[in-house]
Amino acid sequence: MNRKYNYVLPFISFIVLLGLQLSGFTAFAQGPGPGQRIPLPPIPIKGDTTHTLSKHFTTASAAQKAPDAQGFIQRWLVLEPVKKDIVRNNIFTDNYLRTAFSTDNFSADYTVVPRNGETVNVGNQTLKWYALDSKAFNFNLYHFTYALNQPKFGILVWLVTVIDCPEEIQNVRLAAGCNSGSMWWLNGQEALLL
Repeated sequence: MNRKYNYVLPFISFIVLLGLQLSGFTAFAQGPGPGQRIPLPPIPIKGDTTHTLSKHFTTASAAQKAPDAQGFIQRWLVLEPVKKDIVRNNIFTDNYLRTAFSTDNFSADYTVVPRNGETVNVGNQTLKWYALDSKAFNFNLYHFTYALNQPKFGILVWLVTVIDCPEEIQNVRLAAGCNSGSMWWLNGQEALLL
């Protein structure tokens, strides 16, 4: 063999082995360690994050407001939520609701009409009344509590409205809905228990 090229063979072997080793490190490499992560693209914020009432409600004016064309009542006086230890909806039995509404009540008189901005004590909580018109057909309590930055679950909420009907109307039907449990009074008398 020619002595002139003997030193090139070990050098070429070293370069080939180094190349194989580097490609092996790349193939089996783990990502950067903690604190060295590649920044992720920003996640766009969806929905209202401002906690404002104006997205779903307007402040009720002094002018009267009739129900909408389908008969939905959109004007309500709403009390800030009463915080309760409610972990599941299955506790909403008739007895539980009657007990909760009688003990955590803003008034023993179910014909009392509070005023906008008035505060009342319920248990050890001081809560404020809001006179609001819903922009939707219903009054969404989740949107209300979110706007006030209050708990949205495990709560009791009081709503009051006045319906002025100067004449007697026959065959009127009261329909109400709730995704938890609720009681409804009409002229101080229990009308519905859901």
